[in-house]
Amino acid sequence: MLADPLLDSLRSSILAARKKSKLYPIHLRSSVLAWIRLPAQACLSTSALAKLLGLPTDTLRYWLAHPSPTSTFLPVVVRPSAPPPAALSLLLPGGARVDGLSLDDLAFLCRRMAS
Repeated sequence: MLADPLLDSLRSSILAARKKSKLYPIHLRSSVLAWIRLPAQACLSTSALAKLLGLPTDTLRYWLAHPSPTSTFLPVVVRPSAPPPAALSLLLPGGARVDGLSLDDLAFLCRRMAS
C-alpha cells in the first residue's frame, strides 16, 4: 500500500484527540468521513478502515450511520435595545395633567412655563 499523507494526518489527529478527551472534535469526524468516501477506500470494509485510522470499529460505524452536522453554530441577530416608553407626566397648578412626555419634552415645558 502506498503512503497516504492524509491518512497519516488523520491518524495523528485521532490519537491526539483520544489523549485529550473521550470525544472527537466534529471537524475531525467530518474529515474522517470525507476521507472514507474517497474512491481509493471504496473496496475496504468498515473494520479495515477503522483499523487503518486507529479508531474503534463501533465508533466508525456510528459516524457513518449518524453523520455530524456541517456546523454547530447558530446565527445570532443583535438588535438595539428599545428605549423605555415615555411615562412622565406634568401636573399643572390648575389641575391639568399632561401625560406621556419624554424627559426632554418635560424639561422644555418647564423652561417655557418658567419664562
